[in-house]
Amino acid sequence: MSSGPPFAGLRVLEIGDGIALRTAGMLLADLGADVVRLGGAAPADPSAPGPLCWDRGKTLALGLPAGADSSDPSVRRLLERADAVLVDATPAALHRRGLEAEAVALVNPAASHVWLPPVATNGRWAELPESGLLLDAISGFAAHHPATRDVPVAQVVPTRLHLHGAMGAAAAAAAFVARDRDGWGRAATVTGLQAVGASLCTLITKAVDGPAVISPGKSLAGGPNFRMYQDRDGRWLFLAALSPELFLRALDVLDAMEVMVRDDVMGEFANVLRPGVGEQVTERLAGVFATRTTDEWLAIFGDAGIPIAALGLPEEWLEGGLVAHASPPVRRRHRVLGEIVMPGFPVAFESATVSVGVPGGSVEEVSDVWADIGPVPPPTAPRPSDDRPLVGLRVIDTSTFLAAPFISALFAEQGAEVVKVESVTGDPYQAFPGAYSVANQHKRRLRVDLRDDAERVRFFDLVSRADIVVDNLLPASLERLGLAHEAFLEANPDVIRCSVTAFGQSGPWAELPGFDPLLQSMSGLATVQGGADRPITTGAPVHDVTTGALGALGALGALHQRAQGGAGQRVFTSLAAASTLLQSGELTRYEGRPPRPVGGPDFPGPTPWNRYYRAADGWLAVDADATALCEALGRRELAALDAADAAEAIAEIVAAADASVWADRLAAAGVPACVVTPAYGLDDAFLVEQRYAGIVESPASGRFQVINGFTDWRGAERLPQIAAEAWLVDPTTIDTLFR
Repeated sequence: MSSGPPFAGLRVLEIGDGIALRTAGMLLADLGADVVRLGGAAPADPSAPGPLCWDRGKTLALGLPAGADSSDPSVRRLLERADAVLVDATPAALHRRGLEAEAVALVNPAASHVWLPPVATNGRWAELPESGLLLDAISGFAAHHPATRDVPVAQVVPTRLHLHGAMGAAAAAAAFVARDRDGWGRAATVTGLQAVGASLCTLITKAVDGPAVISPGKSLAGGPNFRMYQDRDGRWLFLAALSPELFLRALDVLDAMEVMVRDDVMGEFANVLRPGVGEQVTERLAGVFATRTTDEWLAIFGDAGIPIAALGLPEEWLEGGLVAHASPPVRRRHRVLGEIVMPGFPVAFESATVSVGVPGGSVEEVSDVWADIGPVPPPTAPRPSDDRPLVGLRVIDTSTFLAAPFISALFAEQGAEVVKVESVTGDPYQAFPGAYSVANQHKRRLRVDLRDDAERVRFFDLVSRADIVVDNLLPASLERLGLAHEAFLEANPDVIRCSVTAFGQSGPWAELPGFDPLLQSMSGLATVQGGADRPITTGAPVHDVTTGALGALGALGALHQRAQGGAGQRVFTSLAAASTLLQSGELTRYEGRPPRPVGGPDFPGPTPWNRYYRAADGWLAVDADATALCEALGRRELAALDAADAAEAIAEIVAAADASVWADRLAAAGVPACVVTPAYGLDDAFLVEQRYAGIVESPASGRFQVINGFTDWRGAERLPQIAAEAWLVDPTTIDTLFR
């Protein structure tokens, strides 16, 4: 039976105009929150398909002066009535407008505060505006992106900004859960840098004193186990045999097992990925792929349970059969544009409902907003000593690889007690020790044979004491292991189950595993990035971590609903569902919408004013107004040139000085620009200042430098970096957990 939207009755004040902020607000509005946006922008028009989606179901409050601060009576009145405040101002603007967490808490101590600064909370680049191009430059994303040459690459679709929004919404949900417990608002900060870092967290792992981390680097091709091949039809297929077990099965299907007995491989999966060896193995497999058609290969690999996908087009994705099972689109009428087709909400609930509202939102005078509602009552309980919102929450994680483990990684970071239950052979992701540590540190781990009746009984005894259980097993595998939903209900009818798959719980793809580049390929993202040339995927698992953030949001929404008198329920999300959020603006469709941009190999950016330029000593990123940039360069006439000529002239100017010199000159002129951080540049002074990475010491593999810390909470220190192996506990102690 339906129990309504999880956040019905909660009021959220959204202050700002950025994509990340509006994405966070959209997700909360879809979950039933009453979201009011103070942004200053007028309702969306036909030239802005993205905001039609991102502002859906919100109230756009008009009548305030631009940049109104907390001293404005209307702003203060809304702050008093809000259950949560979302803001995306830069540090200086946040202070200038009196919207810091401490200031909001003085007005309304029960309101949670989620700050989504475009870049960071302090440091050289902290005052830059929201820009995927600049953020990718600072974080190392651009330098790490596959290319034909050693150049930074601009992403066509701002997927990382939507990830930022999803992480912000999950932080707000965690704060709601905490307030259910003690009545106090919490304050979270999720920076743009932290969001991009999450998308890079398993890609940029750097050995300190252990064996070198093998990476395909900037190669467009990737390793032989995780890359695109062309079939007999000339179509591109992405083979996603990430783990050793999957790759061996793929070799068997391809009748190419002999590659494992080569003298330079010697049966070791890691050797297949080494430079020189990988290229030769790839050539062997490419010859086999060219012998069969697309349909033949999809059938053969599908029967073997090996993830593979054919390249798709974005215009076919949202309304295709696969998304219909994973996260079907919604159709709503717009007062001017007629029917709008938008991505649906990317999380499904067993009993709760979602509420996708009017495209672009509705308009109301600020004086009328929440006019008949009084201020939120102040907390009556003592303030908690630990401000991490999920202290006391008990979570079981039975999942593998990255997407689902990222859910419980966020929970652990926010104070939850997490026990990761693995098979007797462990998580296959351990083949990549640095990445495995990022996804699983701060979780106690034990290995349980769920095929054994006695151990399964003990597992369900643990479930009886848990609040949330995370899994990513395929539906048939759950049944086979005796993990049917009825067994969980019998053990604990109040438990929240969060289930993650690649392609949803039903339909022809439901029983197939999947990985991030498959979704990049199938959804058309790779086609858009590659342009008229070959399709291009990035190694950064943006779909995986976005799915994790969405799973956390959904599970916490269900937990909040349970605290309001509801019951336990099951929550579902998938990589396919996340794909629709990550391209939400581009996939929103209506008659007369403008064409979406496309890229190409080594794509430097969409215009001469928004792109990467080679300086004397490195690379400069610029995302500016044409006139402002040209005036700052002392060449105002360049703004009148066509794009190619303007880019050539600017490139010649920029090449004459160092990138840092240009960044300082342009900043002095008010032009957004920054230096591009090189790949693996984790020791960059700004990144060190932001604590972007830390050292994890693995007992088996030595020390790794890894990206860490995805949400910061006021009054709580970040957890120390601890290798996942260090948390392995004796399975005989399972009866002592969660006591």
